[in-house]
Amino acid sequence: MTDASFNKPAVSPTPPGARLYYLDWLRVIAILFVFLHHCAKFYDYHTFTIYDEPRDLALSGFREFNFLWMMPLFS
Repeated sequence: MTDASFNKPAVSPTPPGARLYYLDWLRVIAILFVFLHHCAKFYDYHTFTIYDEPRDLALSGFREFNFLWMMPLFS
């Protein structure tokens, strides 16, 4: 019992070598988030070397969210 759909080759929706401009724009936006990510580091709860006294839970959540998707976007 084999299914013929498993044997089909993967077809790319774009030809090889075609530039995906939406990925370029996602990377530009990610660079802006890198800047905001590092600015928020002074106010989150995970920084222990250099920090400011009014710490913010929302900025800690923002940084944790950025850890999930920001760096894989650049590879």
